[in-house]
Amino acid sequence: MGPRMIKVTLLTFSGLEDYYWYYYDLDYEMNSKWLLELFRDNIKGINFGETCGRLGFSGFLIEIDGTEQTIAHSYGLTNSFYICDGRAPDLYQSRYLGFALMESSNQNSNLKAAIFQDITNLQQDTSDCSEGGDPDENLHNEKRDTLHDANSDELYTVNIMSPKTGKLIAVQAGLFNTTFWNTPEKQKLHNCYSYACNYAGGSHSQPGGNTEKLLQERTMKVVIDGAISDGLVMLDDYRDEKYYPNHVVALFATDDYADDWDYHWYRLVLNNKHERCHIWAHKPGRMSVRKTDNNNEIIKDPRNAERGKYTQFGGYFIVNNQVKIR
Repeated sequence: MGPRMIKVTLLTFSGLEDYYWYYYDLDYEMNSKWLLELFRDNIKGINFGETCGRLGFSGFLIEIDGTEQTIAHSYGLTNSFYICDGRAPDLYQSRYLGFALMESSNQNSNLKAAIFQDITNLQQDTSDCSEGGDPDENLHNEKRDTLHDANSDELYTVNIMSPKTGKLIAVQAGLFNTTFWNTPEKQKLHNCYSYACNYAGGSHSQPGGNTEKLLQERTMKVVIDGAISDGLVMLDDYRDEKYYPNHVVALFATDDYADDWDYHWYRLVLNNKHERCHIWAHKPGRMSVRKTDNNNEIIKDPRNAERGKYTQFGGYFIVNNQVKIR
């Protein structure tokens, strides 16, 4: 007989790895049996379909394993589903389940308080989860390598203005591409930093990870130092164009030392090959790549986008072919 357990993943981080915990059948009080019965009794608070997610708190992913699946099926549950993502029929029951999950978790009290507030503020999400990309991107993907969403012949040179000096700087941008990134495996394994650096290396990359300059403190400065150690160059320090291509990315973070501290990156892309309008795209944690903000608006300037808790601007950076992340 296989293990009987339920895995709960808190979907709230974009750059950092998500926190998760387990409920086992042999736990004394709040065990997997208790949790399955809680789900059964509040089944209208569950989203059994797809989730859009958002930048910031996006609810909980529930994954049921082992022989608990048989019990779950008898209760009308599936092997995996979402809670508190705003897409369940009954928000009251969804909030109730979310509070129960956090209260019974092993997370620290300060993080619990922050998530409790997110659950309290939960609103219905009726947005369209699809993200329109270049209609020709499937043709491009047939010949694309497995690590990057644009080959050299699919890049265009554009000008971006330095907010500090007003100088126009020539950089490269690829087409907004959802097909490459929005597969179940790539979504799960990659975060905003992977997307910004256009490197699908199969890991939840962290600034400084390649040089082991790890995020020792929860501050913007540590993220910047780590990114620079990986090879990123601050836009106003960019002098050498030879390391083609040179993409532009933007960094934001929550307040330093916040209980739910995190960081987030955006990348400059082109809307499609016909218009070639400058827009910004991003990947909130394990969610899909998108070109819209939390208000479902196209991102023309990430500084003016609805970013939720990511209020601090860290600057623009160049990602060239010398950047190494992991």
